[in-house]
Amino acid sequence: MRIQNSKIEFHFLGIPNIHVMCDSLYKLVEVVSNPSLSMIEFLSGIASSSWLKHIRSVMETSIFIAKKSRQVLARNVQSS
Repeated sequence: MRIQNSKIEFHFLGIPNIHVMCDSLYKLVEVVSNPSLSMIEFLSGIASSSWLKHIRSVMETSIFIAKKSRQVLARNVQSS
């Protein structure tokens, strides 16, 4: 979604809120800290944590910001 006026542009990008990111990280840490998992269980656990999906969102947003030729303010909009 993009909202624009003469000097300000708002872009709502796909980074989840901090609670979703933290839950995903905790799931990832749980998986990588368990040495008894088989390779299939390990890879499945990483996929189900959604961590790589969230990192991709952060990286895509970072690239978007880096390509801007003006000042950028990035912030999390917390929804309840």
